[in-house]
Parts: sequence; structure tokens; C-alpha cells
Amino acid sequence: ESIILEESARRLGVSSLKLDHTEPYQHKTAAVACSLDGTADGDGIEIMTDIEQGVICVNADKIKLDGVGVIEAKLTSHEVESADQLPLYRGPLQLQMQMDIMGATWGAVCVLYKGTQLKVFVYERDEEVLTRLHESIADFQRRLDRFKSEDFIEWYDITDPTEASKLWD
Repeated sequence: ESIILEESARRLGVSSLKLDHTEPYQHKTAAVACSLDGTADGDGIEIMTDIEQGVICVNADKIKLDGVGVIEAKLTSHEVESADQLPLYRGPLQLQMQMDIMGATWGAVCVLYKGTQLKVFVYERDEEVLTRLHESIADFQRRLDRFKSEDFIEWYDITDPTEASKLWD
């Protein structure tokens, strides 16, 4: 992770890279916590997508790296999924929640594909996404509380037959 984050920080032009986050960080109001791979100070610089450097601004044309941002490292043996988007399973939702917990306005998911191609997907804080995440967290907590108090499992809606067959023979 440190090599991925150090190279990503260099490409972004950020300073004060911190990689020794050893304790989890708890959200102030939601029932969620996170661990961090790294943080860095953006020094107020403004960046745009730079294909040659593998830096992609995902949810804005220009992103101001104001204050301390969250940097998440990923390593995969898969091919690059998209030139300008990162699949949800690769960390953008995780990053948004980490940013929310830390009070950051920007963050980056840094993915090293097949050990040879580094892509740095940079995000602004997205309040709409965070609202949906907070709703999901509250709903999940409500289901847990109901199970604890009533011993009742409130299942999520089934989305396809394959999923149903995993729950019920």
C-alpha cells in the first residue's frame, strides 16, 4: 500500500503524506467507522484529469484539493475496468464515507492494476451520495436493533432468483 500511496501522492502533487493510521475513526453521528490507508494535504491545488499521469477527476471537471484528503490504496490482478469511472466495488463509496468521517472535501482511490498500471481516481465530497449512505446505514442499524430486540430478521428485497436460492433452498 505504501508504494501505491507514495506514487499517487507524487502524481497528485500533495504533501504531508501520512500512512500510519493505526486506529479506526468513528463517525460523529452515524453507526459507522473506518480505517484509513493514508491522508495527505492538498495544499489548495486544483487538478484536472491527466491521462498520461493516470489521474482521473471522477465527479467534477476540476477538483480543488483543499486541506487534508483521504487516500485509499487498492491492488488488483484485473484489467482496468473503465477509463474514467471506478466500479462501486472498487472503493468509491468507501472513500465517500471515509471523507465524511474525516471531514475531508476530497479523496482518491489509487488502484494498481496487474502490478503495472496505476490509476488515481480523485473525488470531491458528494453530499447526495453521502445522504444515501447515511440512509442505508440507519436502515441497517434499525434492522440490527429489531433483530436484537425481537429476534426477527427483516430481509432486504430479493433482486434476482440466484440471490433467493442462496437464502432458501
